[in-house]
Amino acid sequence: MQVRAAKVKTKSFIADIAREWDTSRDGSVSKMEFRQNIRKLLEDKNADAKEMDRLFDQLDADRSGSLEVSEIKDALKKLHEAAANATVRAANEGAQASELRARAQRASKVAEAIVSSEEKAAELKEAESRLEQSVGVQLGTKLSNKGAKVGEIVAKWGGGDGSIDKTEFSTQVRALGVVCTPH
Repeated sequence: MQVRAAKVKTKSFIADIAREWDTSRDGSVSKMEFRQNIRKLLEDKNADAKEMDRLFDQLDADRSGSLEVSEIKDALKKLHEAAANATVRAANEGAQASELRARAQRASKVAEAIVSSEEKAAELKEAESRLEQSVGVQLGTKLSNKGAKVGEIVAKWGGGDGSIDKTEFSTQVRALGVVCTPH
């Protein structure tokens, strides 16, 4: 019932506009009357005249140079339907855009989780590699990578007394990142 009432109201509105636009009451609307009414309808005094003329020419089905009230009614009805369809399409596209944004956010979180997982896997692999190497191999690799010299190490690690005790050695080896596994 509401749909039928809305259609009746729309038809009445369209008929009222068509009659209102026929200011000369001759049953037709001239190009000038059309421009004036479009500007009033759009509330835009600077609306593009060429664009309005193109629309007028499209609506002038019989190419008479004026729009009969019936042509205006048909045109307004088509424009009203097109606007309603555009509104529905816009709503559907808005819903699709929201869904795509939600998917993109989920994909971004998955990508972040994958990157984090890969980083953790690399850390684990490195830790496993260190565990597989003996303390001596690890220590030798670290010192070689640093280009350290034995005399400098003894001086630095031993506190300047020329010797390194077990506690000093253990502390310095762990500081280098050498993994010591208890036996």
